This record gives sequence, C-alpha cells and structure tokens, in this order.
Amino acid sequence: MSASNFPLRFLVLTVVAVAAFFAGRLTRPASTAADHGSLPSPTIATGVASGKETAGPAAPVTPAKTGEGALTEFSARAARAPQSLASDDERQKTLEQWAERDPAGAIEFARTKLKSDRQAQALSSILAIWGKSDPAAAWAWVRNNDPTATHHFDTLLEVFGKTSSATAARYVNEFVQMHPETALEVNLAALLGITYTGDFTAARAFVDTNTSLTPEVRGNLNNFIAGQWARYAPEAAAAWTMSLPAGPQRDQALIGLGESWAGVDPQAAAKFATALPVGETRQLALRQAITNWLQTDADQARQWVIDNNKHEDYDQAVAAVATQNNFMFREPDRALRWAGTIFDDTIRVQSTATILAGLYSRDPTTTVAYIRSAPNLTEVQRTQLLAQFPPKE
Repeated sequence: MSASNFPLRFLVLTVVAVAAFFAGRLTRPASTAADHGSLPSPTIATGVASGKETAGPAAPVTPAKTGEGALTEFSARAARAPQSLASDDERQKTLEQWAERDPAGAIEFARTKLKSDRQAQALSSILAIWGKSDPAAAWAWVRNNDPTATHHFDTLLEVFGKTSSATAARYVNEFVQMHPETALEVNLAALLGITYTGDFTAARAFVDTNTSLTPEVRGNLNNFIAGQWARYAPEAAAAWTMSLPAGPQRDQALIGLGESWAGVDPQAAAKFATALPVGETRQLALRQAITNWLQTDADQARQWVIDNNKHEDYDQAVAAVATQNNFMFREPDRALRWAGTIFDDTIRVQSTATILAGLYSRDPTTTVAYIRSAPNLTEVQRTQLLAQFPPKE
C-alpha cells in the first residue's frame, strides 16, 4: 500500500478505537414496539463467583418488600450460598426496580455493597434509568460524586441522546468546556444514543449546529454518522455524504459510508465507488467493497473487477483479489497474474511477495523460477524478492 493511504487509515482507526471505548455497545434504529417502550440496560459481563452448582435458583424477593428492604434480604440470603447467574440476575432486576423510585438510594447501595463487575453493571444500569427520568439530577450526582469517571458521563450522554438530542448537546457542551480533550469521545457518546433511535436528521443537526467543533472532530463525527446510517439505508446515507462540501469532511464521511455499505451490500458499494472522483477515497472505497464481496461471492467479485478495472484507482481492489487466501493458495499462478496487472509498483510488489510467501513454503523451486523470469519485475525488485525467497540447495 502506498504511503499516501496512511492518513485515511489512521483516521478510520481513530474513530474505531474511540467507539470501541464505549464497552462494545452496538447501535441500531428502533424497529420494534419493545424498542420504543423501554430502555435497554447496558450489558457488562459478570463472572460466576463459583463453579459449583447451587441447589436451585434463589427464592424470589417477596413482593411486599421493595427497595432497600428487598435488597437487604436478598444480600443476606446470597451470602449464605454460592453466587450464581440467577442470583446476580435477581439482584440486578431488584436494583433497577429500586432505581425507578429512588435512584439515589439504589446507587448508594451499589457503591457500598457491591464490588468489581457487579458494581459496574449496577451503576451503569441505575444511571441509565436515572438519566432518563431526571437528567439534571443524574448528571449532578456524577459531577459531584465521581467527577473523573468519564464513562459515567458517557453513559448519561448516550441516554440523553436517545431521549433528546437537545439535552445531549447541552450537556456535551458543558462537559467539553471543562474538558476540551474529551470532545470526540463525549460527542460520540451522544451520537450513539441519537443514532440508536434511527433519527439521522437529528444526528446531522447535532454536528452541524455545533460551531465549536474542530475540523478533525467534525470529520470523525460525520464518519461515524455515515457509517451508522449506511447499515440501514446506504442510499440515503450516500446522498447526504455527497451533499457535504468537497474536501476532508466529505472524504471522512465517505470512509465510514464505504466501510458499512461494503458490509451489507458490497456489489452496490462497489458500483457507488466507481462514480467517486479519482483519488485516494475512491481507491479505499473500491478496496472495502471488493474485500467484503470476495467473502460472499469471490467469482462474481473477480469478474466485476475484470469488467471494470480501467484505472490505477482499482489497484487496491485488484490486490485484494490477488491476495485472497483461498485464491492465492489454490491458484497461485492466477493470483500472480492478477498481481502483475497492478499499476502501482509498491502495491504490485507487496502483493506479489504475499502470494510468493505461501508458494515458497510449499514449492521454493517454482517460487525462485517465477521471480527470475517474471516480466513485470525490475532488476532491483527481482533482487529484493530473491533475498526474501532465496534458492534452496
């Protein structure tokens, strides 16, 4: 890959790394009655404290006892028997019921009575419930009691985004004024909530109306919006992306669009990529589409590249075909012919070396013979490859 592709790859990885910070929470537009009627609790893995089986599930909490009374009774009973997933489940549900009526009391119980993953799960769930019913009080509690816990603020901002993008924007701006280095993280947290509901109009407005965003942060947020939107309505996401002013902002959105669209409909993504302006962004979009297409229908993907490959922007797509594992191991001769059609010297030699590495482990003689006779290699390239794959006695 040429060095000119590194800035694009770096920005993609930046967004992925920051989004991954939010504990693997996935977003999707609401599409069922359950989605509209309830707020899913964040899922944080909890371990089993003992590998031993219990005699049976813990007895249910007596309906007459609620709040701290129910939890105190449960806590005493749980202490007398090994923990189990069932008992963890019961405690969590009881805490969530308590949080509906008295979130401050429920959160104090979690902070003083629970530890490690169980405490983290409980706090996250309680804050989500509290943030939905009383955003100001939940925010103030975190600010006053755990001001360095950015993940708690992220939890609340995601909840605010699900209920009101205006509320999310207000608290994002408040937090960024105090902690400007968190601008990308907290804006992404809010966008996770907004895009979860499928309201991409609100998501776009959330970014467009925030004049304090730096160009880099704005570009990464547009990347995220386009990527989330393309999972469900790629044509609409593409129309919005192409409406952005030409330049870095559009390029960043195109990266997110291409990555997600290639995952749901690589053939359509490839067709869209051919119409993009010549350059790095089109090269990346073609590679994204063909790489995904090869996983679902390699023959059709290869034929499409043969029919459409008329420009060096297709080099990375051709390289993806040539170095596909099954193809280069089963048909190394054909794979090498594909690699030989690549315009860019660096990409062509890198792809050739990748194919030859597999062939050399099985047939070093044929590998060396190819390097010595290949017409598309310069003498310098030939020498470099022979040093990497030397003749064996």
